[in-house]
Amino acid sequence: MGVDTELFDIFRAEVAEQIEDLCDLLERPPERWRIERLFQISHNVKGAAKIVGVESIRTVAHALEDLFASVRDGRELDEDGTNLARAGAEELAAGFKSMEGGGEYDGSGYRPLVDGWLSGETNSGSAAGSAEPATPPKSDTVPETSDDVANRTEARSENEGASQRETTLRVATDKVDALMGLSGEFVSLVFRSERHGTLARGLASRLLGLQKSRPDLRTDPDVREALRLSRSLVRELIDHANDSLAVSDELQGSVRALRMVRVDGLRTLLNRSIREATTTTGRKADLRIVGGETEVDRAILEQLRDPLIHLIRNAVAHGTEDPADRVAAGKPEAGRIELVARTAGPWVEIVVRDDGRGVDVEAVRERALQQEMVTREDLTETAPDEIVGLVFRSGLSTADEITELAGRGVGLDVVRTRLADLGGRSAIRSKAGEGTEFILRVPLTRLTTNGILVQVGRQTYAIPTGDVERTLSVRNQDVSLADGVEVVRIDDSLVRIVALGEILGVTPAEAAEKPAVVLSDGRRRRALLVDEVLGQREYIVQPLAWNLDGARLVSGTTVIDGGSVVPVLDSQILLGSEGRTVGWMGSREIRQRRILVVDDSATSRTLERNILRTAGYDVVTAVNGERALWMLRSEEVDLVVSDVEMPILDGFGLTREIRKDPVLERIPVILVTSLGSEEDKQRGAEAGADAYIVKGDFDQDELLKTVGRLL
Repeated sequence: MGVDTELFDIFRAEVAEQIEDLCDLLERPPERWRIERLFQISHNVKGAAKIVGVESIRTVAHALEDLFASVRDGRELDEDGTNLARAGAEELAAGFKSMEGGGEYDGSGYRPLVDGWLSGETNSGSAAGSAEPATPPKSDTVPETSDDVANRTEARSENEGASQRETTLRVATDKVDALMGLSGEFVSLVFRSERHGTLARGLASRLLGLQKSRPDLRTDPDVREALRLSRSLVRELIDHANDSLAVSDELQGSVRALRMVRVDGLRTLLNRSIREATTTTGRKADLRIVGGETEVDRAILEQLRDPLIHLIRNAVAHGTEDPADRVAAGKPEAGRIELVARTAGPWVEIVVRDDGRGVDVEAVRERALQQEMVTREDLTETAPDEIVGLVFRSGLSTADEITELAGRGVGLDVVRTRLADLGGRSAIRSKAGEGTEFILRVPLTRLTTNGILVQVGRQTYAIPTGDVERTLSVRNQDVSLADGVEVVRIDDSLVRIVALGEILGVTPAEAAEKPAVVLSDGRRRRALLVDEVLGQREYIVQPLAWNLDGARLVSGTTVIDGGSVVPVLDSQILLGSEGRTVGWMGSREIRQRRILVVDDSATSRTLERNILRTAGYDVVTAVNGERALWMLRSEEVDLVVSDVEMPILDGFGLTREIRKDPVLERIPVILVTSLGSEEDKQRGAEAGADAYIVKGDFDQDELLKTVGRLL
């Protein structure tokens, strides 16, 4: 049946929270289950699913409701019932996830299992046949430890009730991101207010100087009143700027807090993973989470989900010994796996450790040799800790056979790759017979980050500090050639050095000595020559506009002091960049072509300007066609990039005016617009445009190729 979009969105938000609560409550020991609350959740999900017509979720929720109703009415909750209830929650989670992804889900297999249990039949099987994921097996479920109970008690009180729970409101992440973007725009307005205060202070100073230099004005009432008003204006503007800055800081902090979630929000998922892993291997293990109250950006935690699951499964499959072997080694029968989370400045560090057998260094060494990842000569000079680090390589596994949990050599490669994507780091420490720990270090949030501001030519850029190893000063005589590329010696290593201006296509300033920013991701190092290092600071990263999402070197933008919009460079791309140091101290002259960008949208105008500047062009901007025409007649411009829909004089009108002017008629014009019909394109051609780019098909390369062709 047709369902109102708004109603369906409300259903999704409500049911997501209800299912999350259901899974969380069922993770407790059965004797601590609050049956009435579980019944209410199942009932609510059933009713909501019925309203919007999601029959598969309604069927499973109805079966769960009947199960909890029977327990509420006095039916004993045995082991089969416990497993069946947890399986139902997992069925609901799987069905909801499938619905979110647009896939098909059939939960009809769950109802017969519940009916069998209600009728007294011993369905000791599971819901495995109904849908993925399978029901946790009844006999090998890992018992909870007192630590688990303590952790859960901290997270949610035993006696909490629905009326005592904190009121929550689910908001789509993109809406929070948009709010953060607006707070960034507000910062720009604050900086503009500060500039206005500076201008007013200058005006007051000039009036005072004029009054002192002209005796006839010292007693002039109009001049005295003007001076009084200017001083009052200065005070008002300064107070306004200070108040606005305080509000801006509070606003950014509040919006940032909206994205933060607790690390132990993954508790249910990780407990399920350890149950499945111990069931598959026949081993025993307990999971303890320390620092679960640590908060991290929701987007970061979502990206950490798969790596943490891999590490938990890895701890069971590779680390934890069989129960008999543990007892023989003087260890408890059940392995101990810990997840420890803590913040460290702008970073969050998550450690996953076990008390198992540790990494078999010799096995890693032999597998690496078999797969030709290293040579025997390399290994003779490699410390054991570095050999252990080879487990992060794709395809390397010390397992003797391929199973569901081990042997493919992909799990830890997923961890390393995902951490690199997040701008984080991963490390491993292991000791034979005592266990292994993996250390993950990721940014606390993706919206704000620390970065180094550098200047190249007249443009300022931001480089995230996650991959910055250090900054140093480089002289001409420090640069040498090795294998045909320019390098500089840093410590005991030769590091390739590249002028950032060469990569960006920006003419660098000339100097005999320049600063360099050294980047490293653990595998690659690159020294980037810049004109000036302006310092380190925290900033809000705003994503690129949808039509500029293909920018290769730029990952976003930020607003710095003075309201300037600064491109945030992608350090991973810079680490793989090619270039030379030629021109960083020489006398080469490059005439920059000047491009006029015309757009009434500040965001599009600024981002297009930065894309073109990054490519090496001198860029000026105008907010409408009339202003652009005035600028064209007052300064030299080589090409115009214009929007079409603008107030006062649109892009078509501007193009016609350029073609009518004998001085301007030869200037190329590129129209960039969302108007993509053939009729609109024909209007652009008739007006005299040299190129017409539809924003829906727009990317950086297309714009730069078109500009290069016309110039």
